[in-house]
Amino acid sequence: MVRSGSGSRVEEAPPQELEVADVKKAAGPKEKRSAAATLAEVRPQAWNVVVGDALHNCLDGMVIAVAFAGCGNSMGWTILGAVMAHEIPQEIADFFVLLDSGLSFVQALLLNLFSGFCAVLGGIIVLTAPGLDAEGIGYMLLFGSGIFLFVGAAELLPDLLSGRGTGGAPKALGTRLALFALGAVVVSLPLLAHLHCDAGFL
Repeated sequence: MVRSGSGSRVEEAPPQELEVADVKKAAGPKEKRSAAATLAEVRPQAWNVVVGDALHNCLDGMVIAVAFAGCGNSMGWTILGAVMAHEIPQEIADFFVLLDSGLSFVQALLLNLFSGFCAVLGGIIVLTAPGLDAEGIGYMLLFGSGIFLFVGAAELLPDLLSGRGTGGAPKALGTRLALFALGAVVVSLPLLAHLHCDAGFL
C-alpha cells in the first residue's frame, strides 16, 4: 500500500496477482492467434501436401473404379483393400504435416476431408468421362507422384534430418527413420500380389 501526496491511499495488488495478470495478458493474443490461424501464415508445404494428396486420392478413385467396372468385383475389392492399406496411414501423416505447417486442428481436418473426397470425384470421372485411357491416367499418376517427391525431399526431409523439436537427438532421428521404413514396407505389401487386368475397360 502506497500513500500519495494528497493523502489518499492507493492499494497495490499483491505480487502474485500481478504475475498471473501479466501471464494472461501475454498468453491471450498468442492463444487467440493459434486458434484462428490465418491461411497467409501457413507454411508452403501445407498447400503442396493438400494439392498432391487431392490429386493422389483422385487417381486412387479412378483406379478403384476401373477395377470394379473392368475387372469384376473380386479384383475391385482387392484393389480397394490395397488402397486403404496405404491411404489410412498416409492421411494420418498428412494431417499431422498440416498441423505442423501452422493450420489449426479444424482447418487441417477440413482440408484432409476435402482431399479424401477427391477419391469419389476420381471414380465419377472414370465412370462418366469418355475417352479416358490408361496413358492419360499414367501421366496423372506421374504428376501426383512428383508432387509427393518434392514435398518429401524439399519440405519434410530437412526437418527430419535436423531433428527439429527434438534437438537433433540421434535416438529421435533413428526412431523416425525406422517408422518411415516400416511405413514403406506396409505400402509395398500390395505389390507382392501385383496383377494386370486385361478386361479391356481402358
